[in-house]
Amino acid sequence: MKNFTKYLAILIVTIAFILGVLKITQKEQLRFVTPEHVQSSITIPTIAYKQSPQKPQGDTKNSIKLFSQDYLIVKVPKNSHPTALLYNDQKFPLTQLQTTKSLTIYKTPPIKTGIDTSRVDVKLLYQKDRGYKIPKSALIQHNNTTYIIVKEHDTLKPLQITIVKDLGDSVIVSENLEDLQVAIASKKRLLEELQKLIPQKK
Repeated sequence: MKNFTKYLAILIVTIAFILGVLKITQKEQLRFVTPEHVQSSITIPTIAYKQSPQKPQGDTKNSIKLFSQDYLIVKVPKNSHPTALLYNDQKFPLTQLQTTKSLTIYKTPPIKTGIDTSRVDVKLLYQKDRGYKIPKSALIQHNNTTYIIVKEHDTLKPLQITIVKDLGDSVIVSENLEDLQVAIASKKRLLEELQKLIPQKK
């Protein structure tokens, strides 16, 4: 009985040792996620000029009106690209009319406006590219620099990043991550992989 107990204890210790070795030698696998492209919209107040549509021939009506249907014309810097015009809490599409050396001119469809002025206060809507959202479990701190590991065509590459905004469990980074996969894993596993990918200073 004593020998059986002794052999059982040795067996348990041996099994525990083997399982421990297997756990040590089994490397944590990297997982990959697709970054989410994030955009935000901003509005900028400006002045729009009214332009009346041409009346059809034979239209001689001269009734008194409180409102008129007008195009709204806006001029913006050439490198500026508004996506819509906001007027009276409504959004209207913009059509490009003309481009000069420094300006681009846009117009809206006909809009009902008051007849007492040739100009109206409006806002222009712009889509602002903020970057890509990735989980915090992808971030690696190394030598006072923040990295991520990306996969492109089955090749792993280290990438330094700039964090634009902290969202709690995720962050928005300014780098272009289009068509890339981002590695996530434990901090230890990511750092281990990063050290293989970046040149080591001697």
